[in-house]
Amino acid sequence: MNKKLFTILLTTMMLFTLSVDAQTRGIIKRTNDGWVGLRSGPGTNYSLIRTLHAGDIVYYSSVGNGWSRVKYSPNGQWVGYVATRLIQRGGQTYNQPQSSGRRYGVIKRTNDGWVGLRSGPGTNYTLLRTLHAGDIVYYSNQGNGWSRVSFSPNGQWVGWVATRLIR
Repeated sequence: MNKKLFTILLTTMMLFTLSVDAQTRGIIKRTNDGWVGLRSGPGTNYSLIRTLHAGDIVYYSSVGNGWSRVKYSPNGQWVGYVATRLIQRGGQTYNQPQSSGRRYGVIKRTNDGWVGLRSGPGTNYTLLRTLHAGDIVYYSNQGNGWSRVSFSPNGQWVGWVATRLIR
């Protein structure tokens, strides 16, 4: 094989390897039944390894046909497959200040399945609505264990959540 053809072949193989191993940070989306199946292969006919829940952070790489390989840490091993539509791309790093001073976070999973969005910083304020594990919010820590939250980085503040319930 001549040197030029070998170089082209080697470069192509390297690019393919890089694209296959590319990984994106994501968040498991909220589902009606509260969980997402982590499978041993890319399809529902593969065995269920474990369940993932809304708000769980994964690193994933699409493998096609609507499935992605997922792992739990950027340096960890691939541990299974999840339907790609159940992963929300989460390119930002959590709890890092944005230019406006707001932080990007995810509502944590709780025992009763919801978190109260209040009209002020305390449980004595009116409950405006409920938030669920995996809901994405932008927040600003205001002290005394409460944060003002909104649903978009440039949106209006819409309520208050206990800071300990934001990841």
